[in-house]
Amino acid sequence: MAKPGRFPGEAAISKSEYSRWLDGISEMNANVIRTYTLHPPVFYEALAEHNESNEDPLFLLHGNWITEATLHEKRDAFDSAIIDDHREGIQHIIDAVHGNLSLPAEAGHASGEYQADVSPYVLGYIIGIEWDPEVVYDTDETHGDDLGEYDGTFIQTEDATPFEHWLAARMDDTATYEYEEYGDLRPLSFTNWPTTDHLDQPAEPSETEDLSSITLNHIYPTDEFDRGLFATYHVYPYYPDFLNHEPEYVNYVTDAGEESSYRGYLEDLVGANDYPVLIGEFGIPSSRGRTHTHTSTGFTKGGTTNARRVRWLSNSTNRSSTQRRLAASSSRGRMSGSSALGTQWTTWTRIVVHSGLTYKPTSRCLAS
Repeated sequence: MAKPGRFPGEAAISKSEYSRWLDGISEMNANVIRTYTLHPPVFYEALAEHNESNEDPLFLLHGNWITEATLHEKRDAFDSAIIDDHREGIQHIIDAVHGNLSLPAEAGHASGEYQADVSPYVLGYIIGIEWDPEVVYDTDETHGDDLGEYDGTFIQTEDATPFEHWLAARMDDTATYEYEEYGDLRPLSFTNWPTTDHLDQPAEPSETEDLSSITLNHIYPTDEFDRGLFATYHVYPYYPDFLNHEPEYVNYVTDAGEESSYRGYLEDLVGANDYPVLIGEFGIPSSRGRTHTHTSTGFTKGGTTNARRVRWLSNSTNRSSTQRRLAASSSRGRMSGSSALGTQWTTWTRIVVHSGLTYKPTSRCLAS
């Protein structure tokens, strides 16, 4: 919800700005946009009008932000305040995309009358944030084996950790509310990142970065849920530091003969997941200050030019698109297969079918 010169919580983006941005996104040949939290009503109005006037619509992946400060304060995801916060937030989002929400003004939050129904364009929901590994660890330690498996209406678990149990319950909350209120079901995912992946990184110098693990592999749809699950990760080439230290990544060479620990990690990540993998965030910041560095390629967090960023993004997407192809099949009622940078639309073709939507895939790539 950020607008240059304003605080994100001001929700200051105008409808004309949203419309201009949506037009630009379509012109750059993207077909999906992702939001992380509830936007003002004018966003949904602009999206509806944009899609009504364009032959190729923009689809939406909607997220539900969870307040980090509360998680850090409680140190336990099962705290009632955190669960209530999520439930209220996801209900507001589902009501908003169906054009059925009225929210009073509240500082730091979107509000107003939501009357634009964009639900036909909603591909799915990606809940949550990049989870703090210490919060995950504390939640797992607090609840141990006391919880057992989660067995919900649409989502269930097998061999799940307490935090994975909690995530399954939040996904079930999402599906249950939309089904009960609107008779709809959509694909589901939750945000993850290398810090809490389920791969071992013994060369990682920071204990915190390899402290906890979360995997969608322990979460399954019930027979009542036929829309599919997919794994979402935020993966950048310069962080965490294991990308610069893990021997199998440092020594990884692509088919094109280039060293790339980033690509090596992506290969491992895709192979370790039972579900399609969506890289929900990737890129190189253009900030003037430089922090983290990717040693094998020199791609850094900041301190680079826009031209260099564009070359990296283009090369990463094109290489992955030509070297990888999705092999998707249905297993235990879930989506299964793999996808890396540039091949996401193949994955989404599958998920669109599960959503009951019909949209012919093109050579376009999914944009975040």
